[in-house]
Amino acid sequence: MAIVTCNTCETDWAASARPCCPHCLLRAWLASPNLITDKHDPAKLDLVHHEYRSVVSEEVAENLDAFLAEAVENGTWYYNTEYEKFNHVTRLPLQRKPGAGVSSGAKQLHRSLEDLVVADADRDPHVFADDSEETRRKIAWGIYLPLNACERARCDNLSQPGSRRCAIHIDPPRATPGFSRCADR
Repeated sequence: MAIVTCNTCETDWAASARPCCPHCLLRAWLASPNLITDKHDPAKLDLVHHEYRSVVSEEVAENLDAFLAEAVENGTWYYNTEYEKFNHVTRLPLQRKPGAGVSSGAKQLHRSLEDLVVADADRDPHVFADDSEETRRKIAWGIYLPLNACERARCDNLSQPGSRRCAIHIDPPRATPGFSRCADR
């Protein structure tokens, strides 16, 4: 496991499991003005949409910082080939179902969803809930692609979203090596 230290906040994290500093990522997510859009907001369930949508639970909306803190530590990054954006997916954050689906034209929740998704997680994040089976299908069909390892030889860190290099090898570096199996210290 490669432990690195963030150059911004000095947080240590396992760069072979997470590409970004979890502390800085959480801070960026929580600072996003559109983290819960109207389409996914439980307070706006009465707005009719003409296509299926998901709504995050009231518990997620009221405790977003706690759910996102869990997500940055335990979620998985994917490149979404359909939208050409990076998504961060967490199954059952805090052991809770994070939302429900709403049928086209409906104003009522119709089924629970297990995954909390932070879409466009590295740029303009917003959250929604998704069905874990749908997430599995997206992975199987190649819609969700896992992040690659850093392109540098003998480096097992995950690449930064939008880059082929990890937090240590990107220019300028976003982290410094701690205990790492990376040969370029």
